[in-house]
Amino acid sequence: MKSFLLVLFTLASTQAFAANVCDQSWDQINSNYSLVAAFPKIQFAPTFTFVSVDGVCVDGNTLYTSKPVLLCMGSTNSDHGQCANWVAKTLSTPLTYSHDISVGEGNQFTTITETHALNYKISITRANSGNSPMVICKKAYTIPQCHFSAEQYN
Repeated sequence: MKSFLLVLFTLASTQAFAANVCDQSWDQINSNYSLVAAFPKIQFAPTFTFVSVDGVCVDGNTLYTSKPVLLCMGSTNSDHGQCANWVAKTLSTPLTYSHDISVGEGNQFTTITETHALNYKISITRANSGNSPMVICKKAYTIPQCHFSAEQYN
């Protein structure tokens, strides 16, 4: 009987914890070092820089990085592989984009057009939960509108 009550209590407290986590703001979740939010990343071409969707905003038909991103411009120091010139830039990418995908064998490609999602269900797990982290809950996330001046667009 005690084992049954312990299992029941553990299950109830886990569900209460999960509900509490999903009720928190994204700022609270991101500042809690015991939680990990699995945000997908968006590629900003041609830099091949990937930015988590919580670091992106939308303005019309364009996605921008919410903050400038450090990019290595120019050559690297060949002795140490370090960048010689770092530049902070606000990156942009079209909301709707086209890219080639391989079809069949050989060099056969077709161009497809896709649109980046603006709404996501983000899995939240406990930090340091091993190779197969247990999802505590899934929380809705929407890429916000940009709130910075046109001078910040590079």
